[in-house]
Amino acid sequence: MSVKIASVQEVKKTSYGFRITLTGQLNAQEAEDHKFDILSQVAQEKNPFSLLVDLRTLTPVQPRVIYTIKQITHTLSLMSIVRVAVIVQSSEPGGPTIQATAGALTRNYDRVIDAAKYPD
Repeated sequence: MSVKIASVQEVKKTSYGFRITLTGQLNAQEAEDHKFDILSQVAQEKNPFSLLVDLRTLTPVQPRVIYTIKQITHTLSLMSIVRVAVIVQSSEPGGPTIQATAGALTRNYDRVIDAAKYPD
């Protein structure tokens, strides 16, 4: 099952759990609007699951968006989530806002993967 959300976000059920893809520019209102859509899809999972978040084509985001992402991550951490991995295009050009977004999604034992260093 794959559901497009406002052309900037995709939530896809996978064998390991869920893959969320954020593309383009995500503003604060879109992030708030889609928070419950994401959580309602993921909340249906009763078994432990992992989450892969692809930020490779996300443009820098506003601080309010990062706050909403932190809220989503906190709620997910109360569920059966086991592991989170975040893919960024590069740790350099995306600037601090992409890194902050990746940081909002991960906990200290999760992974941020730099796609520029690992193209495969």
